[in-house]
Amino acid sequence: MLINTSSTSDSTTIIDTSQFEKTGESAVHQWLPGGHHVQLEIDQIIHERQFDGMDFSRPFDQTNAVLRVEDEDFHVHTFLLSLVSRYFRILFNGPFSESSDLTTPIELKEVSSCSFRNLLNCIYAYPNGFRITRGNISELLELSHYYDCERVTVLCENNLLYNLCHNIRSTQKMEWAIQYDLNNLKNQLLRQEPHLVELLALN
Repeated sequence: MLINTSSTSDSTTIIDTSQFEKTGESAVHQWLPGGHHVQLEIDQIIHERQFDGMDFSRPFDQTNAVLRVEDEDFHVHTFLLSLVSRYFRILFNGPFSESSDLTTPIELKEVSSCSFRNLLNCIYAYPNGFRITRGNISELLELSHYYDCERVTVLCENNLLYNLCHNIRSTQKMEWAIQYDLNNLKNQLLRQEPHLVELLALN
């Protein structure tokens, strides 16, 4: 992918980001001729170009249940979702009507189909086929908390601990750490930036 970036001179600088697309890295902090600095935030663009997502719209690999979100059907494996999520373990195996007939789509409310697709892709395809980015980590944290999916929560926390999601403010990280009980992240932030203890006092 080529990005045209103009400076104050008549020339136009073309930055080739193909090397970053291959490695999955973000192209940030590029210096243009003449000392002009530009920060290219293309992490989400790279993610969208590289990974269209798994196709949950039809059965695959002996899926045995269908979840319906906003009129969109997702074919899933009850064993896998029950393994990673307490919510789905109860849904598929508990004493509820939904668990009695898995041939009928089970409707999930209060979630968008796009966000739910990201959650499923994180469960099924991370890290080889799915990346946690600055553009999707907030919804992944929210949904992993809602569906009690500890594995996804841990994956998100690790991405924040090791700065795999670029350009996220420390205050935002601390807010997530407090909201979703990310204790390892919270302790790391307090060691690195003690002033963030002020956010703890507000909660």
